[in-house]
Amino acid sequence: IIALGIFALVYRFGLLKDVNFRARRFYLLNAVFLSFILPVFSFNINIFNPGESSPLGSFVLEEITVYSDGLKSIGESSKVPFSEIIFYTYILIAVLLGFRILYQLIRILFNTRRLRGDNMGKLMVYRLPLESVSFSFFRFVFIGKTPEKGDMEKILAHEKIHAGQLHTLDVLVMEILSVIFWFNPFIWWYRNEIKNVHEYLADEGAQDEGFNRKSYQITLLEHLIGSASL
Repeated sequence: IIALGIFALVYRFGLLKDVNFRARRFYLLNAVFLSFILPVFSFNINIFNPGESSPLGSFVLEEITVYSDGLKSIGESSKVPFSEIIFYTYILIAVLLGFRILYQLIRILFNTRRLRGDNMGKLMVYRLPLESVSFSFFRFVFIGKTPEKGDMEKILAHEKIHAGQLHTLDVLVMEILSVIFWFNPFIWWYRNEIKNVHEYLADEGAQDEGFNRKSYQITLLEHLIGSASL
């Protein structure tokens, strides 16, 4: 938690306004990775006497005997098993979050089965006539209903970048980590920030296709909100 927080502060004050979105993606993913491997290592930091293992030295505690009756009375005096409540609460929330991800994956696989896909090079493109949201899952691209053909091309260019840069892999890793470490508030911040960077990268890549900047922005807004009148 401390490591994630420190890396997040560095990002917030050093990289948040950087328009090099590839560097920002690289930093966020590696910050998460380093935060989880750092606790594996043991660091002996002694600011008082670097040559000694401990600034206070070592000492031996007095021997203490605990009788079985004492243990029994302590156990009986505890009415609420806090450790068990915490453990089962953690498991319950993790399982619910896990089922949420599983449900989303099943929906994606179901759509690949029931819809006819168009093979576009390395991508399989599916139309979602009853939905307005577009998204990608590895090489599968799902396009929601769009008012015009030109808009379809812009949205497809956007989703191609997501698929080509393997943004799905980042999302899956962060979703799994958010299930296991749901109690860590920084995990959710990293999860959302990585998704934001993905969108910046997709917009940047779509702009390289030569679309008019204003027209592209309006298309995405209309597609997202579902109101061409805006």
